[in-house]
Amino acid sequence: MTSPGPIVYREAVFDDVGDLARIRATEWGTEPYWRDRISGYMKGELHPQHALAPRVVFVASQGGGGEGVIVGFIAGHLTRRFACDGELEWINVIAGRRRTGVAAELLRRLARWFAGRQARRVCVDVDPQNEPARAFYRSHGATDLNPHWLVWPDIGAVANESGVRLATPGDAAAWVGLRQALWPEGSEAEHRREIERFFDGTAAEPLAVLLAEDGTGSPVGCAELSIRAYAEGCHSHRVAYLEGWFVVPQARGRGVGRALIAAAERWGRAQGCSELASDAQLDNAVSAAAHRALGFTEVGLLRCFRKDL
Repeated sequence: MTSPGPIVYREAVFDDVGDLARIRATEWGTEPYWRDRISGYMKGELHPQHALAPRVVFVASQGGGGEGVIVGFIAGHLTRRFACDGELEWINVIAGRRRTGVAAELLRRLARWFAGRQARRVCVDVDPQNEPARAFYRSHGATDLNPHWLVWPDIGAVANESGVRLATPGDAAAWVGLRQALWPEGSEAEHRREIERFFDGTAAEPLAVLLAEDGTGSPVGCAELSIRAYAEGCHSHRVAYLEGWFVVPQARGRGVGRALIAAAERWGRAQGCSELASDAQLDNAVSAAAHRALGFTEVGLLRCFRKDL
């Protein structure tokens, strides 16, 4: 089975309006209604309350090129609403591409657009009953402004986030390289076999693999995740576990490791876990310090033994 291709992000053009209307209409409203709304917004003929003229729409396209299929979009504009500088107008991702990092990357693209226009304080209107959306925005730094609105005091923090997404079969080669750097005692062939088992669904672990990308889309870090019934120092019987965590040396100190852990926490909560656990070699002081810096508490030191029978 071939991969559906990479996700390409770009500014929307008027030819995209029909696709955007179809995506938006899956939530509510009709396609004709949304065609009018979205085209009017892009042309500058539809003005949300307190909106200023500068605005943008970004799309995520699966496969890229002229044959790409739009799987999500985001729109925003400058504003004076609530003494803010910018407002996120719409964000939608098709059901099959949710929880894969598309929404987060669209949000980063819009955040960079705002930052380039010195727009720092940015607001978004969210239905009080839409807890998944509110949780998504809060996980990227938004705070409650009132029952219907959230606000980023400085959207620049989102603009500087590293891109984190779930690994796909097309990432196998890059993942092998990251694994070899993290666990050099394993051979390239061994790592490849484990990765193949992960993608064909026969591996017991990991259950999920997160990749962090740099600004060019190249993977620069990974986190391998599982769920354990027991983890040292934990109180629950369903613990999200960080089986592996690695950032290439040249990308360290830029928040990549922090972004991976934040994404791991979101994954764990989505799996119904209330604790995230990890481990490090006794002599790996750098890893121990990185764990502590991100809120992990050291719960013990352990030596492991084995013998042949």
